[in-house]
Amino acid sequence: MRKTSVIPQLGLALLVVLVGTPSFGVADEPAKSTTGKKVALCIGVNKYRNVRAIDRKSNLEFADRDAAELAKAFHNVGFAPDDVVVMTTSEREEEQRPLADNIRKALSSLLAKVTPDDSVVVTFSGYEMQFRGDAEYYICPTDANKADRKTLVTLSEIYEALDRSKARSKTVVIDACRSLEGRKERGAKTPKAPPKGVAVLFACSAGEFANEVPEKKAGLLTHSLCEGLQGAADADRDGTVTWSELVAYAKGQLAAHAKNHPDEHQVPELMGATQWLVVTPKKR
Repeated sequence: MRKTSVIPQLGLALLVVLVGTPSFGVADEPAKSTTGKKVALCIGVNKYRNVRAIDRKSNLEFADRDAAELAKAFHNVGFAPDDVVVMTTSEREEEQRPLADNIRKALSSLLAKVTPDDSVVVTFSGYEMQFRGDAEYYICPTDANKADRKTLVTLSEIYEALDRSKARSKTVVIDACRSLEGRKERGAKTPKAPPKGVAVLFACSAGEFANEVPEKKAGLLTHSLCEGLQGAADADRDGTVTWSELVAYAKGQLAAHAKNHPDEHQVPELMGATQWLVVTPKKR
């Protein structure tokens, strides 16, 4: 889930395909090659066809913008424009909107083109669903309806698609709440771990909300990742940003935000490990 500062908005998820171990500061696996393509699928869902069908009262404000800003950040570190696919509810063309089937088709099409030298990042901003006693984590496309789980996209199917792909680097980031985890009787279980070679970064830990903040016009995790990719995460000032540097930067930024906004406390959690590509931010 995700909530907006001042106005609660539950269930926003940002998915970037980055799988690591369930802790921060994990060293990157050494890159064998940096000559391959860097591709990304950035998904944002501000508006739902029926938001009450996923137990929400209102739509989101900045999920579409999160996807667009992440796409810009990826371009800034060397992703070619044609290798970054953006799907948001503001798109005019039906096939570019984040419907469940469109998301599956876009991911399949993207992964069919990658080679063993390539790197893949998948991001999702929008609402999520979790169910009592279930370890599956569901992202909610714009046509999501909890009564028909085919309209939801599971993390497992994203993991499986990445696992089958030839890409060497496979990363997922989720800027979303996990507030239903940890409740004794009605709680959801911890999301399933990704397969070897895939990493997922959650915006928060079990039982927490992820926040989108009006003054930043973004989700907190997304905002931090974009800053980090622009060079702020380059802790050793060597001109490059590694995955461990990016994760550490995001964690530090969210911790600093929580000091001034205790009600917006969230601790990102990384699961799995991937051979993250080293990126070089363009100088401004």
